[in-house]
Amino acid sequence: MKAAAQLFEDIIRAIGLPVGNAIVLRETTPTANDGPNWVVAAGDLPDDAKERYENAVVDMRKRHPRVDWDLIKDRDGEWRTIKTIKKA
Repeated sequence: MKAAAQLFEDIIRAIGLPVGNAIVLRETTPTANDGPNWVVAAGDLPDDAKERYENAVVDMRKRHPRVDWDLIKDRDGEWRTIKTIKKA
């Protein structure tokens, strides 16, 4: 099982997150037995980055529906989160 932090880095790399944009990966309860245990959200992306973002999320959900959150300590309420804003 892929670590949540590694999935986060893979998504950022796949979309080529533009400088100044924010992205968040958050733990969630799967809605189905084989559903993902994560959701991702990004700020307002340029059209080309938005398309890469959508493709990356679809791909990662197929390949890594569940990730290991054990090493993530930051929380937003009950859910573990990873956040960043891309800097130059």
